[in-house]
Amino acid sequence: MSVLHIAKFLKNHGYTVTIVFPAIDQNISEYKYEGLLVSPVTSAPHTKKELYGLDAPGNLNAFKKLLIDLKGNIFHLNTLSPLLNSNHLQVAKDLGYKTIFTPRLANNFCINNGSLYLMQNRECNAKVKVKRCLNCNLKSINYKNRFHRYIISNFLSFINSRVLYNWISPYYNIANAKKRELLLIRKYSDLNIAISPWVEQAFHQNGIFKTKLILQGIPLPKIPSNGKHTLTKQVITYVGRISKEKGLHLLISALEKSKCKNIQLNVVAFRPEKEKEYFQELKERSNNLNIEWIFDPKTDEKFELIAKSSWVCLPTVIREVAPRVVLEAFACKTPVICSNNIKDLVINNFNGLVFNTSIQDSLMRVILKISNNPELSSELSENIQEVREVSQVGREHLNAYRNL
Repeated sequence: MSVLHIAKFLKNHGYTVTIVFPAIDQNISEYKYEGLLVSPVTSAPHTKKELYGLDAPGNLNAFKKLLIDLKGNIFHLNTLSPLLNSNHLQVAKDLGYKTIFTPRLANNFCINNGSLYLMQNRECNAKVKVKRCLNCNLKSINYKNRFHRYIISNFLSFINSRVLYNWISPYYNIANAKKRELLLIRKYSDLNIAISPWVEQAFHQNGIFKTKLILQGIPLPKIPSNGKHTLTKQVITYVGRISKEKGLHLLISALEKSKCKNIQLNVVAFRPEKEKEYFQELKERSNNLNIEWIFDPKTDEKFELIAKSSWVCLPTVIREVAPRVVLEAFACKTPVICSNNIKDLVINNFNGLVFNTSIQDSLMRVILKISNNPELSSELSENIQEVREVSQVGREHLNAYRNL
């Protein structure tokens, strides 16, 4: 459930809601969006020291003034960024606001782009330990020798990183900042909402126990009556950004290797503004495959494509918090093929199929499995449970606010 959906639900139930966002454009002013007030907290572009956590964000005074002017009583921080983070929770708390934090990205607990894959060979428990995080990062950038990593991580731990931040790996400072962020959240956040069970466990690993689990929901779509069971072939639909971290290349590679002729792939995405070389490479590789590219779909069109598909695939290579696409697929009774980076939602051989990104050809074996078992999609579809509605999630947030 998006921040916008929560804000609209609260407004419809008598709350005055303002959406606050950081902006570096000094000329931008507040505006209305779908009946909600949107207020910028302006500042100069963040410096390296702010990015590395060596300095507090430069917009704290502007943020403090905004909160005073708004005369509110609850500040809900959704995820962390260099320009809006736990420092702002502290400011809000000092002004007498009740405070809530909801992480929506895995990189809130991980400096390696949110992969949460420890030393590239096992899943991480999401506990931020500075030397371990730095050691893990060094391995991810090809420092394979354990002794070398030990020397470097300890060296960076003891030198004055505030003075040498421009000449050394920034990741020691970033790991330190991540640790400090979580300490500030533990101190200044009255409630921490987890939108997935693994996130609640991550809070507990980092000593944050004032938590509440509120699972995600979506506005439920109208499902087309002529659905997937009329299909003459297996149709896999990828829905998401064209980005390397989303793993579309893994899916295309698996289709290439499997050589299955009875599988069609639909790629449903917005035209990429970034990673254009990656996108072009995928387009070229897809010329000899049965792939249809569908760009900039309307919401109804997207749901119709999902509903008519045999499978939805999310081959992401980073840890996801609670991907909306899984809920959209389940709302259409379409089982999901996903990587082991998606936790809690997809149960292997029950409501979907899970492959392991660290095992070579794991996804290809899944492709072969569904190619050889055309009825499997229908069988797993029967196990998909009802998806939570926006109103249910909104009521749980409303109760959480009232109980502060």
